[in-house]
Amino acid sequence: MSVQSNASYFFIPFQLQEPLDFPETVRRLDRSDCWTPAGERILYFMKYVSDKLDTGDPEHGQCFRFCLDPETRGRFGLSEPDSVYHIEPLRHVAEQETYPFYLGDVELFCFRTSVCILAIQVSFLKNDPIHISSGQFYLKKVAKEKVYPQSGTGGFTFLELARRLMDTLGEKVPPVPFFFANPGSERANVFSRLEVPPQEDYDRELFYLRRCYSEGYLYQPDPELDAREIYRPTQDTVWGMSAEAAVCLVCPERGKEQFLRGAFYRNFKSQYLLMYVLLLHQKYVLYLFLTEVGTGIRDDLALLESYRERLYDFMTDFVFSRISEVPQYQNLYDRLQHVFALEELFDDVREPLAALRNLQLEQDAKKQQGQDARINRMLFVLSLLTGFSVLSDGHAAIESYASPYLPPLLVEGLQYGFAALVIGALAWGIITLIRSDRK
Repeated sequence: MSVQSNASYFFIPFQLQEPLDFPETVRRLDRSDCWTPAGERILYFMKYVSDKLDTGDPEHGQCFRFCLDPETRGRFGLSEPDSVYHIEPLRHVAEQETYPFYLGDVELFCFRTSVCILAIQVSFLKNDPIHISSGQFYLKKVAKEKVYPQSGTGGFTFLELARRLMDTLGEKVPPVPFFFANPGSERANVFSRLEVPPQEDYDRELFYLRRCYSEGYLYQPDPELDAREIYRPTQDTVWGMSAEAAVCLVCPERGKEQFLRGAFYRNFKSQYLLMYVLLLHQKYVLYLFLTEVGTGIRDDLALLESYRERLYDFMTDFVFSRISEVPQYQNLYDRLQHVFALEELFDDVREPLAALRNLQLEQDAKKQQGQDARINRMLFVLSLLTGFSVLSDGHAAIESYASPYLPPLLVEGLQYGFAALVIGALAWGIITLIRSDRK
C-alpha cells in the first residue's frame, strides 16, 4: 500500500427526499456498477456501536459505506487517481499558486436517517502545512471554487461533482445537498492527515490547518483556545480541531515510521475517518431537525409527538457518549463533540419538547374541565330530582307521624319549615355547582 504524505477529505452532506425506502436504496447502491461496499472492519469501537454500522443487512443496518469504483471515474468527468488537478489559475489575483493536487478516493456514507455524506479525498503535491491549509481554504468552498484537470479544460466544483455522483441513486431518491446552508454559502468540513518534520511545537501550523485558513490570515496564538482544540495523544502525533476541520500531524522521523505509515495510516483512513463521519452525521441531522421547527409546530400536538418519536429514535441509534475503550479514540471523540457544539445543538432541538409538555398539560386540563362540567350537570339534575323526592317524602312523613299528636296548624308549620330547609339546601347546592362550572 502506497502511503501519501498528506490526505484531506472534503465532506458534502445530502438529504434523500421522503418517502425513503432505505433498504432498497442500499440494495440499489450494492447492485450499482459504480459503487462497491468498502468492506472495512470496525476494530476499536464498542460492539453496540459497530453492530449498527455496515452490518451487510439492509433491513437492520443503520449506516453503509461505499467506494466509487475507479473504473467508472470517467463517467463523472474524473481522470485517473494519479492525474493532477489544480484550482482555477488567476482566479485569485493576490494568490498566484494553483495548489496542484491528486483527486483520490470518493466514498459515500449512507445513513438510515435519510442523510448521506460524500467524502472526496485530495492529496496535495506540495507537503507543506501552510500551503495545504491555503488550498483547503479554497477547496472547502465547494459551490464556488472550480478545479481543473491538468489539461486545463472541463472544470467543475466539488458540489457539481457530488451532484453527478449522487444522481446514481436514481430519480426516485432525489438528493438535496446542504439542506442546512444558504445557497452559495456551502462550506465542506475537512478531515486531514499530514506528515511533518520534527520541531518543538506545531501551534502555528495547527492554527491554520484546523481552521483551513489561507496564508493571508495573521497568526494569533491563543493558549486558552489551543488547550481545547489541540490534543497530543503521543509524542509523534498531534491533533487540531475546530467546528469546520480536524487535522492530525504525524512525525515519522521521531522513530515510529513503521507504525505511523502502517497501522496508523490504515486506521486514519478507516476507523478515525468513520468516527469523524459519525459526528458529522449527528451535526447534520440536528441541523435538519432545527430546519423543521417552524412557528406552527409548537401549536400542533400531533407534529410535536412525531418530532419527539423521531428524535428519540435518532438518539437511540446514532448518539453515543462512549464509542471506544481505547483512550486515543474516546478522547478525540469527546473533544470533537465539544468543538462541534453538539450539546448546545441538542438543547436547541429539545426545546420544542417543552412546548409539547405544555400543550399536553393544557389538553389534559381541558379534558378534566370537560369531565367536571359533565359531572356537575349530572349532579344538578340529580339534585333537582332528589329535592322533589325529599319534599314529597318529608311532607308525607310529617303528616303520618305528627298529626296524631300535634294540632293541624303545628303539623302544617312543620311541613312548611321542612320544605324551606330542603329548598334552601337545594339552592345552595345549585349555586355551588354553577360557580364550580364557571371556574
